Amino acid sequence: MTYKPIVIEVSKQSDEAAWQEERRKHVTATDAPRIAHIAPESWGGPLTVWLEKKGQAKPYEATEGMEIGEFMEDTIAKMFEWKVGQKTTPSNVMLVNPNHPFMACSLDRWTEDSKGILVPLELKNVGEYLKDEWEGEVPAHYQIQVQHQLAVTGAPYAWIAPLIGGNKFRPSKILRDDRLIDELIEMERKFWNLVETDQAPAIDDSKEAEEVLRLVHPESTAGKSVELDVDLQAVYKKLSQARVAEAMLKTEIQGYKNRLMEAMADAEEAYIPGQEKPVVTYRGSKTRRFNSTRFVSEHPEQAAPYYTESTSRRFLVKGEVE
Repeated sequence: MTYKPIVIEVSKQSDEAAWQEERRKHVTATDAPRIAHIAPESWGGPLTVWLEKKGQAKPYEATEGMEIGEFMEDTIAKMFEWKVGQKTTPSNVMLVNPNHPFMACSLDRWTEDSKGILVPLELKNVGEYLKDEWEGEVPAHYQIQVQHQLAVTGAPYAWIAPLIGGNKFRPSKILRDDRLIDELIEMERKFWNLVETDQAPAIDDSKEAEEVLRLVHPESTAGKSVELDVDLQAVYKKLSQARVAEAMLKTEIQGYKNRLMEAMADAEEAYIPGQEKPVVTYRGSKTRRFNSTRFVSEHPEQAAPYYTESTSRRFLVKGEVE
């Protein structure tokens, strides 16, 4: 290693609350692709990360798939030892970059190569439905995650070992990219400065931005209003025009759907000659839904204890601009 990371004796396994609190004090490996706008949408982006660091949002919660992945780590580590021929060691601590203490990571494992060099090992349990993402190379958001780990640990390379669909094991070595790491350090430094100075990242065009705005301002003040300046009047006009265009496009899309549905009649699939897979499917299915409206109407006393009260705000555009 070119330098040794600072070791903080805390782990998710021993004390998850303390581990989560320590994560809040740093930019972690899973934060890096979110800040860089390349993480899957379900992970959230820089606005969500900022709220988490400020304690204004719940820490990023693991999905059921991620929880299963944690249970699978020992098995995947054993497969790595068998296939690659290198021993692995759990890393039940948090590591911090000594030169850039806002950067930290918790590794799945260390692995030692034939020269006695310890390098990070990232273990992944990948669902079959995501197998196409791993064709050819490691997905970009995981490459960023690993480069962040290399930035923290100072290691010359790392391993990432995905078990795909439960039956394909594709370990890959990822070399340290100092140019990319320099860019990551600068990006994360700017982000951490926003956290320390209490300045939220700029609002962008993402759905995440809307969700964050609703979280920051959950309630309205009765009677309060604002005047739109010239710039915001232009924004209002563009929004209104876009809504008209959206309505016209929805009508156009519905027309195309209706023509195809009419042509298919009671058929389940539609093909283009020469292609093996259908381009449209129109299959029947049965569902059972609980009729809550009827239940409340017929059993109001039984339903009463299950009502919950919440606050929300509805955004409406009044009028349309041509």
